[in-house]
Amino acid sequence: MTWWQSQSHPMFGEVLESSYGYVISVSGSVIKANKMSDSIEFELVKIGFNELIGEIIHLEGDVATIHVYDEFSTIVVGETVVKTRNLLSLELGPGIMGNIYDGVQRPMRDITGGYGCQYSPALDHHISWDYDCSSSINIGSHIRGGDIFGIVHENTVFKHKIMLPPNAEGTVVFKANPGNYHINDILLETEYQDRKTSYTMSHVWPIRKPRPISKHLPYNYPLFTGNRLCDTLLPCAQGGSIIIPGSLGSRKSVLSRALNPQSKSDIIVYVGGEDSDKTNAEILEELSKSPIKAGNVPGYLANKTALIVNSLCMPAACHIASLHTGATLSEYFRDMGYNACMLVDSKSNWAEALQTIAEKSDCSTLLNTQLSSFFERAGRVKCLGGNPEREGSVSIIGAIKPKNKKGDSPSSADPVTLACFNIAKVGWTLEKKLIGHDALVDLNYSFSQCIDSLNGFYDSNYSDFTSMIDKLKNILQDESVILEVSPLISVDMLAEYDKMTLSIAQLLRKEFLQQPSNEYCPFYKTIGILRSITTIYDLSSHAIDETDTFTNPVTWSLISKKLDGILHRLSSMKFKEPVEHRICIEFDKIHEEILSIFEHEIFMST
Repeated sequence: MTWWQSQSHPMFGEVLESSYGYVISVSGSVIKANKMSDSIEFELVKIGFNELIGEIIHLEGDVATIHVYDEFSTIVVGETVVKTRNLLSLELGPGIMGNIYDGVQRPMRDITGGYGCQYSPALDHHISWDYDCSSSINIGSHIRGGDIFGIVHENTVFKHKIMLPPNAEGTVVFKANPGNYHINDILLETEYQDRKTSYTMSHVWPIRKPRPISKHLPYNYPLFTGNRLCDTLLPCAQGGSIIIPGSLGSRKSVLSRALNPQSKSDIIVYVGGEDSDKTNAEILEELSKSPIKAGNVPGYLANKTALIVNSLCMPAACHIASLHTGATLSEYFRDMGYNACMLVDSKSNWAEALQTIAEKSDCSTLLNTQLSSFFERAGRVKCLGGNPEREGSVSIIGAIKPKNKKGDSPSSADPVTLACFNIAKVGWTLEKKLIGHDALVDLNYSFSQCIDSLNGFYDSNYSDFTSMIDKLKNILQDESVILEVSPLISVDMLAEYDKMTLSIAQLLRKEFLQQPSNEYCPFYKTIGILRSITTIYDLSSHAIDETDTFTNPVTWSLISKKLDGILHRLSSMKFKEPVEHRICIEFDKIHEEILSIFEHEIFMST
């Protein structure tokens, strides 16, 4: 049985008349029921003879507005609504990785023959897991919520840390020895105020209730995506939130780069939607073929990825629930001390579902409330429990297809996109280019609120990073000014400095900002490319400004010819194997050669 079919559920005992409500209106997946005054918001309910799953999203008097998470076409006015007195919750424990769930954690591979409660448990209770108990917790030890009392090696890459539920504490009176155990086997018993409590590998947690933390930590470490433009001009901090508006076909490439096995996230929680019956299989196949390493242990990306996929036939409410399900899973892994990245693909139709539900429920504030409660679950924190002390983070990346007209600002497209822009810390607005079909971020409609908070990291690790970024921005800005007047005059009539600016701006766009969707660029390589280009810019500017314009001028044509070999090598560096020490040595050589060319060939020629 699933967790919502437990024997404590009112439906399995004597159901009193007060446990019933009645459907009074049906509008798609949103229904209204009366006689619900003793219910609470976000309570789980069962609707009709088929016991369809629903969740109360709004209460007004004795009338409840309810999301239905199943096929709703059979619901009619007058059907019963049973109050469960429980919140919609997830079962958290070993077995999540590599599994595919729907928006309320029902295993997709076990959903057959329609909806209702005929589903397998979220976790496989028949698997025996290799459990290793913590050596720091013994009989007589006082343990509290968040403390780790054991570890399960879920696969070759992921260590699943077994934690005491956040709302628990007590003195240990029983501790299981290392060995093989099932999900429901008792591993720990505590006593608190003369009451004994048993704990297994799993526990449940409401999807809309953020898991408690010890304290919030500053956003002072970058979330590296492998995209050169995003990692430099529009950085996001680990624990930040990103919204990605873009036309059809422009978002998935960015998400796939963030999913790259070399990304810095320990855990990936992917929330998507299927376009066909083959989509789930394709996602699993891609993850299963993407190699990664945890230390020296090889594995695959599927070993550190949890998938939440909504099919096209699922109601809008299930798409919305998938956001909170993904956030709860991400927080669960964060509490273990991992850096979790939650990726929400636009195919999940979450934005359209939010807007539809807000319109049907007649609640004008519902949209902003739902979005705020979702994005606020991102963050970098000190985890609850001090045994051992640890830090973790949840970063949220949400893709969305804005309903704007061509030429309009993406941020003014529709209520959902606008609300996301106001809440998220970073916005990457994408534009699809025909050449190479690369996804490029439109700097005019993108933003980052994380730059100032990350300056400390950049200053400590890359002392010249801030100055290089300032130069990059100045080059692009100068380019736009020159291009405004260049149609009025011939390019040959431009000053040498302007010719240089246009050429280096083109170099930046071609070799630095443009990036194939399947290419991951480590940050050390990004720094090497940027440092080489800005060095060329500085020395070229100095050479042009300091030489005699009339007697022996240094032209951009002369400089570009001298640097032709260097520029070719710089271009090829993007495609070299990302072995850090080799790449850094190669960039150091390029830097030295640039300095040598200017000192012995360009400046000496004057």
